[in-house]
Amino acid sequence: MTEPLTVPRSSATREIPGRSRARKGEGELLRDEILDATEDLLEELGAKEAVTMRAVAERVGVSVPSIYLHFADKDVLFYECCRKNLVELTSRLEAAAAGSGTVVERLRRCGEAYIRFGLDQPGQYMTLFGTDIPDTVDPEVAADDPGRRCLGVVVGLIEEGLATGELRVDLHPLAAAVAVWAAAHGAVNLLLTKRLQTDLPVEMPSEEEVISAVVDLSINGLTV
Repeated sequence: MTEPLTVPRSSATREIPGRSRARKGEGELLRDEILDATEDLLEELGAKEAVTMRAVAERVGVSVPSIYLHFADKDVLFYECCRKNLVELTSRLEAAAAGSGTVVERLRRCGEAYIRFGLDQPGQYMTLFGTDIPDTVDPEVAADDPGRRCLGVVVGLIEEGLATGELRVDLHPLAAAVAVWAAAHGAVNLLLTKRLQTDLPVEMPSEEEVISAVVDLSINGLTV
């Protein structure tokens, strides 16, 4: 549920102690600071439900109304955090896909990069899968959601592998990409659960062993 803005517009620029009034041209910098603070709180608290607009404002050193000058509501703030993280994830996948090696080798690097991304920032990662595109987001912004680019990296590699004969000819690129994504996402969830529950009823291998096994098995299922 979003936190409605209830203060008058005239108080939206009110500063709180510890921060001077932003100079002209610093609005974008403040917006970035708000996003950074939200991401930090997500990691510290583990869930977006635990992060309040007041906590974000206190972390940045501004009033709550100041946040609403940059983000229409709490849902938009979290969505923009998701966009920022998806851009970073896409950059990692694009770097892995653009490197040297066969399609299979590059797919393997993409899988490893994806899983490590989720393990490096669990709070932000889980927020990605619990945040819809809010109705209050600009339709043009929503249409350019970076999640499509992220999946497109893997689809492109699979299409390349089909063209070069490295992958099975019966594969549908999108379905195969989603299957690889599902395996990687499952690995992230499992490993994060292991971190939180040290008394699991079964013995678990190390994170590196799980990453290697999941990536190898999912990629080997695509090969000739």
